[in-house]
Amino acid sequence: MEAARARYEALRSLADRLDGLLTPHTLEVQSRSDWVKEKVREIVREGYRPVREYGVRVNVEPLKQAGILSRDAQRVGG
Repeated sequence: MEAARARYEALRSLADRLDGLLTPHTLEVQSRSDWVKEKVREIVREGYRPVREYGVRVNVEPLKQAGILSRDAQRVGG
């Protein structure tokens, strides 16, 4: 029963992070590139809306900051 409760809480936490990602918000982006910063802000301004043409770096940043991706994703940067 305790394992089921822990799993439920983990899934509830993920659902909350996804809900937060899909609502309009702003992010502080750590990048050397002003273009990356601008494009990340653009794709979250009205809720997370990835743009294929912007590439992995831009589209993954909001997922990283929301804690949705594994720690390995923290290596994606630029």
